[in-house]
Amino acid sequence: MNKTVLISLPIEDLQTVIIDCVNACLRNNKQESKTPAPHEPDLITRKEAVKLLSTTPATLWRWEKHGKIKSYGIEGKRYYKRTELLEALTIKKG
Repeated sequence: MNKTVLISLPIEDLQTVIIDCVNACLRNNKQESKTPAPHEPDLITRKEAVKLLSTTPATLWRWEKHGKIKSYGIEGKRYYKRTELLEALTIKKG
């Protein structure tokens, strides 16, 4: 458990400490979100990919057809790499 110690600090120093802590937490969350959790497999099914991307099977197929995402076939079934799908998501500008 973390301990909190209150001491007399100028308000500017307290603000700096809080900002540094928040930035550190945001950096850690950003790094953790790039890799799947240990209990989550990297290969996922079509149904899981649709759910992950909040889309439809037709849209997933279209993105695959146009080369926006890549799928892997094993014994007639399609699988997707979770990390590749998350990397394919881009921020729309403007």
